[in-house]
Amino acid sequence: MANLGFTIVRGIAPHLRSVMGASWLGQFDPFTGIPEAANQSFQVAFPVQEKILEALIHCGNEILHYVDENLKLTLQTINDKTIPIEELEEIPELVVSYII
Repeated sequence: MANLGFTIVRGIAPHLRSVMGASWLGQFDPFTGIPEAANQSFQVAFPVQEKILEALIHCGNEILHYVDENLKLTLQTINDKTIPIEELEEIPELVVSYII
């Protein structure tokens, strides 16, 4: 999101809804470096705090949809062979921890 926001600054609006869920939840990721990167991307894309709030309100449904879709994930529906099975098993717990 930072690269997208920095590159097209005002042109981010048409793409905001498609990236907001992952970008917003990334700020609460337990893995080192991810929350900082997500927070930096918001600072680049929305340098004024009020703009972040406006973007969250504008994309609220998309964020909730993203959370809902991730809560429905199962080991069977995640077909990514590059992710170790131990990490796949943690995904539902991570999604719940983001929203609590």
